[in-house]
Amino acid sequence: SVSLPCRSHPILAHLHTHIRSVRAWAQQGTAALAASVATGLAHVDALHAALGDLLDLPEAQDALSGAGGSVDRLLDSFLRLADAHGCFQEAVVALKQDVAEALAAVRRRDGARLASAVRAQRRAGQELARLAATARESAVRPSRLSILGGGHGSSAEVEVTGLLMESAAATASASAALFGAVAAMSVSVEAESCSCKGTAALVCLVKKNKKKSTASDLLNLDKDDDESEVELDS
Repeated sequence: SVSLPCRSHPILAHLHTHIRSVRAWAQQGTAALAASVATGLAHVDALHAALGDLLDLPEAQDALSGAGGSVDRLLDSFLRLADAHGCFQEAVVALKQDVAEALAAVRRRDGARLASAVRAQRRAGQELARLAATARESAVRPSRLSILGGGHGSSAEVEVTGLLMESAAATASASAALFGAVAAMSVSVEAESCSCKGTAALVCLVKKNKKKSTASDLLNLDKDDDESEVELDS
């Protein structure tokens, strides 16, 4: 076996490959990202599996034990990512329910229910956009001098901690791209639901009902006026 630190070590080389794959996927355009979400998630999953292999090495554990405050920063970064993905899961579940509610409102020709579902869908999209912005802030690649407070520490500590920070930053970059792609799809679905034939028919029906109600009220008012005139004449 080859001891750490050494970029020729199989696990380290494997980790570098996955970091590059995740970053390459995250740098695609929105349309390409939306069409390859499963691929991006597979890259992130492979990266985290490689991270697990690295952390199983006694040499890596020894390097982290002397990293001091850098370990706390790493834990904080991954905890923020875990929290962001938890919020993302909740937002996606809510978005799915809102879309189903909007479709049900169109089928039942319920204008008020449709408007409420579209507003909720818009809020879910805004939450996804907020999560994307938050993840994007965490996606800054660390400089080598910032890894261990200006570069202090052994070469193994710098190498292992730097790779973990690179992995966290790459994951944050992919998360921002994923959240942004789903937010963009949410806006697209909302636009389509608001312009579909069923919704247009529903809007026309609501307008006709309003016109009928107004005309009916006017007729009733005229009828009441006529009856009042008859009573006064008598």
